[in-house]
Amino acid sequence: MKKTAMIFSLLISMMLFMLVACAPLTNTPQEAPPTPMNTSTPSPDPTNSSPPEETTVSPVTPAPITGEAPQDVLDKVLADLEQRLGQKPSRVEVLRSEFVTWNDGSLGCPKPGVYYTQATVDGYWIVIKADGKTYDYRVASSQSTPVLCSES
Repeated sequence: MKKTAMIFSLLISMMLFMLVACAPLTNTPQEAPPTPMNTSTPSPDPTNSSPPEETTVSPVTPAPITGEAPQDVLDKVLADLEQRLGQKPSRVEVLRSEFVTWNDGSLGCPKPGVYYTQATVDGYWIVIKADGKTYDYRVASSQSTPVLCSES
């Protein structure tokens, strides 16, 4: 009888230990004491009663457009397009030419089954209309090869 009582109390002790060990910690963070705020309103200075100065606004000149693709990048894109078409297009219009930072190495146009770097990539997004078709190019930097993303 003594042996069963000992086993029973050992089991109860183990169950209590497991129950306490699995309980979440209730560590309440201490709140910082409130800091007093200055709520006084400044009063006007009676010694300085001069009228406010008039300000003149000069005409604003528009900011220069920045972020466009450099000419050497556009030349590479046009050379790639000429190679794809097999001839120089008769009429070319640049619809978009801007600096872009893409989320990864796919440059915004991932291809199935291809793995890309998972870091931001700076480059240029260039859309060209040539002979009635639109060509969407991406270039990772001025030294890299243009990538034709889509053609429509």
